[in-house]
Amino acid sequence: MKTSVPRSRRHDAGFTLIEVLVVVAALSILTATVGLSVSTRGQGAQGDPARLLELDADLRRAALFGGQPAGFRLTEGGVQPLVLERGVWAEDGPEIVWHGTADWTGLDTPRARGSVIAYLPDGRSTPFTLLLRDGADARTCRADGWRAAECGAR
Repeated sequence: MKTSVPRSRRHDAGFTLIEVLVVVAALSILTATVGLSVSTRGQGAQGDPARLLELDADLRRAALFGGQPAGFRLTEGGVQPLVLERGVWAEDGPEIVWHGTADWTGLDTPRARGSVIAYLPDGRSTPFTLLLRDGADARTCRADGWRAAECGAR
């Protein structure tokens, strides 16, 4: 008499694709959250230019690869990322807060708070000059409208 040992079913062994995707998504969200919290820690005006350069690169990339304009607006305490929806600029994520102060300077830049720095899908952006200060330390960040922003000593 033959006794058969039940074979384990194929779907009982290991993890399903959905389970693996859920774990990967959760780990991605945790990594992004930790990365954002670490990247926003800077020392005054020295950290502000790094955050501005990162924002500039992210928005330029988003516009180029997404095919949609992106931008940011200078607020009282930092910058607000924006996205163009149906011809109107809308907030896109949380405000990025400065550790020091920021002021528009130069002739080729919008002077009023609330002006939008736009990044277009063809690689162009609004030219700007922004002075970031924290006590005696000051850095000037500039973008000419074609290249990525650069920050240096005042």
